[in-house]
Amino acid sequence: MIRNTLFIGLLVFGVNYTAAQCGLNYDQSVRRILEISRNKADVPGRPRLVLAGSSTFTSWSDVKGSFPNYNVINAGIGGSCFNDLLAYRTPLLFETRPEVLVIYEGDNDLAFGMPVHEIVQNAELLIAWFNVRTNGQVPVVIVGPKPSPSRHILAPKFKTLNSELEKLAQSYNAAYVDSWSALCAPSGQIIQHYYKSDRLHLNARGNAILARAMNDVLETIRLAPN
Repeated sequence: MIRNTLFIGLLVFGVNYTAAQCGLNYDQSVRRILEISRNKADVPGRPRLVLAGSSTFTSWSDVKGSFPNYNVINAGIGGSCFNDLLAYRTPLLFETRPEVLVIYEGDNDLAFGMPVHEIVQNAELLIAWFNVRTNGQVPVVIVGPKPSPSRHILAPKFKTLNSELEKLAQSYNAAYVDSWSALCAPSGQIIQHYYKSDRLHLNARGNAILARAMNDVLETIRLAPN
């Protein structure tokens, strides 16, 4: 695994990832997220939880109610990938002032044809940068890309990516949420009634299941001694 010093050096010297860019120009979305973040009056005693990622977060209508122990900033941008988070890493991951950072990406990356090893490299670049920028003081949680009926043909690649992201999380002392175990039956079949009619995004029922899995992991972080 490439070390942090090399990653930060690559970022400083402006490595060009535009060839693999999944999304578009997200300047307007980022400005809106920053405005919400700056104007939010946090409830004292609740850590600020920043959810950064793609439409799995963006389309989560009751995201604040799903994480009642936290001051939630939904920094999700629909259609984004790991390299989009890299492009907007400072405003989305630092200027939103997270006390706990949760990342959900990789879903669109695979759908757009990006190889698993490139996705993992982008994820590692992002986490390495964030740890350096925050002096390793902000816990990071990676949510493995969820199963979805509309992308089930890519299931083998999803499982490979999730395995690699879990290893990456362990190597950086980050936490990992296994979305497949939460959203699939013991047989491994996707539970269809957790999804909206587009067969891609979770409905309220599916969000509640994923929130339970995420809160189980978040609780171990929240209660961990400093």
